[in-house]
Amino acid sequence: MVDASTGLTVQTNSERPLELGRRKGVRIDTQYRTTITYPDAIYNITASHEVSNYIRDMNRYLYDVTSYTVQSGEAQPTAYNVYKYDHCGKEIGKLTGPVSQYVPPTTDDLAAPTWKPKPTSEYGEPVIGPNGDVYAWVRSTTDYKIVKWSWVDSPTDPKSGPDAPTGLSIMPSTTGLYLTWKSSPQDPGCVSGYEIARATSSGGVYTTLATVNSGVLKYNDTTATAGTTYYYKVRAVSGTDYSPYTAEASGKR
Repeated sequence: MVDASTGLTVQTNSERPLELGRRKGVRIDTQYRTTITYPDAIYNITASHEVSNYIRDMNRYLYDVTSYTVQSGEAQPTAYNVYKYDHCGKEIGKLTGPVSQYVPPTTDDLAAPTWKPKPTSEYGEPVIGPNGDVYAWVRSTTDYKIVKWSWVDSPTDPKSGPDAPTGLSIMPSTTGLYLTWKSSPQDPGCVSGYEIARATSSGGVYTTLATVNSGVLKYNDTTATAGTTYYYKVRAVSGTDYSPYTAEASGKR
């Protein structure tokens, strides 16, 4: 026989262990900026809600389960949203769970001090499976069920990978053309570097000029020829994933 009242303590930590994802968050105006760190990845998430009830699947996608109260007649059921984030911390999917439904109470029900809503379909808190499938129990007045949702890619879903850097600016330097830009929102985090592309005409054929490390937000193009106008774009790199390019910017040495 096993005494399961408390369980056997294996380890005690003063904070959430790194393997489960250490979290730091700050509110900026109406947005929450949350950094969740694992041994092999850092997720930088900007959202309208605080990311706190999170878990990661075997494919390194991160999920956050949030709850809210809905007014449904005399009942106030709790409903749930599940947000899916890629390895860069970008939201790439959202599941809006169904709202629990209850049998409308009679006048006698409402007069009874011990009345409780009777469910026709009451949903429990979602649970994330190892591959990212979402499970929940649902009960009625007659039975319990387990339901599952699976994520399906859609052409309208945001693409995986970092967001684009912004604010590309070109200025002449003593040795060429000097480029500066603002970082991708996922740097530091999943961004491994920035790729600089150059063309000799607006909207023309671009070729990769150089790649710099993450955190480096400048580049001096010393190969620019005096008297020639060049056009540039920059994008963030994360492994084999690429962000969109910045808007095109031009400069003449």
